Amino acid sequence: MRDPATAVNPRAFRRTFANLDSVHSATVKDVQGAMRHSTPDQTLKVYMREIPNGVRNAVDALDQLYSQKRGLAGDAPGGLQ
Repeated sequence: MRDPATAVNPRAFRRTFANLDSVHSATVKDVQGAMRHSTPDQTLKVYMREIPNGVRNAVDALDQLYSQKRGLAGDAPGGLQ
């Protein structure tokens, strides 16, 4: 059985949306409206999570690595080679 904390499901996509919006200067009120929540409290308690700088740096480093590899492989269909 898959661990619900790591499962890809609608809530995971909603959390990603909420966190990406907050990273890009959206206010809690903006995110609340986009997610159609009745209160900002619901948005904060359920969906928005602070991402530690170490995790953000690791993800950014992987993104750079894959971006460089894509540049070397060209725009070949099917992903990285």
